[in-house]
Amino acid sequence: LSLLLVTHILIALFALGFAEYAIALLPQLNVKYVALGILFTFYTVNLLGIHQAAAIQKVMIALLLCGLSSLIFFGILEVDYSNFIDQEKLFPEGWYGFGMACVLMSFATGGAYYVSELGGEMKNPHHDLPRAIIYSTLLAAIFIATVSIVAVGVLPIEQTAGKTLVEVARVILPPSLYTAFIVGAALFAFATSINSTFSWATKSVIIACEDGWLPKGLAAVNKRFNTPHILLTILLVVGSIPIIAGKDMRYIIMLGSGLVFIYDIVPLLAAFYFSKKLPEIFANAHIKMSEKTVKTISMVGVFILLLQANLAFSDIDNTGRLMIVGYIIFVIIYIHFRAKHQKSIIDK
Repeated sequence: LSLLLVTHILIALFALGFAEYAIALLPQLNVKYVALGILFTFYTVNLLGIHQAAAIQKVMIALLLCGLSSLIFFGILEVDYSNFIDQEKLFPEGWYGFGMACVLMSFATGGAYYVSELGGEMKNPHHDLPRAIIYSTLLAAIFIATVSIVAVGVLPIEQTAGKTLVEVARVILPPSLYTAFIVGAALFAFATSINSTFSWATKSVIIACEDGWLPKGLAAVNKRFNTPHILLTILLVVGSIPIIAGKDMRYIIMLGSGLVFIYDIVPLLAAFYFSKKLPEIFANAHIKMSEKTVKTISMVGVFILLLQANLAFSDIDNTGRLMIVGYIIFVIIYIHFRAKHQKSIIDK
């Protein structure tokens, strides 16, 4: 939970990404103000309730997929596939650069499993959760891979490296579609991420409050809208800090994704010991796997996540690393002193 909490700084990344594309349409805008404004907008939406947020999310995702499809449709036949044959173009920064790209790809396609945080809002989570996670991950991977081919294959790599999709979209899309793409695909891609983070990020924290690990008052729910207004406000503050501090998108994504990868190790370790700790539940699971298969997959996953976390942290400065170490030390001390209080609540 402590690792999950600190990864919410990534909501700042989504807000800054939204601001970068907004400025492509309206250059006179200020990045910091736009980023803070979009955070506050979806903070307000989620204060009004999960159903309102979900309705807006559906519309934005539909427009997002239409926008990405337009870029693929107009760009796929313009791709120069020699960019994917020439090793210097394919690996401009060598294997280290390729590894960093894998870090970004893992982060970009990894959001689907956070839908499990919304299991309590579902009518049939046992049936819907696995399918939602698997299908949405596959769909996201297909779209991201195809859009990436267009992004780096139409223009020379020197013009697109480290840039947004604006450069490519401006070249291959008609003017009217270009504007629609920026709004429907680019802006909504980040807007949906901000909205979904506000929707799911508080769920496990509420449970931690109820179990005594955090003050119960933090989980207070608004009587009118049935939303955790205090936790949502804390999330807004956490997301705003990197923006106000002037951190760039690359710094935030490497710091946040490295922490996400470490956090993701926890459920893999739980899966490794699943059959031993809960043999009856393991035997009756809906998805059948042998104990050996589950343990093998878990260990391979742990190795990959450790490798990715190491790559991500290699791209941040010593200040970022010290912040991580300091936070871990704080959490250990907090757990030590909070454990007795938590145990007394469980006993009651």
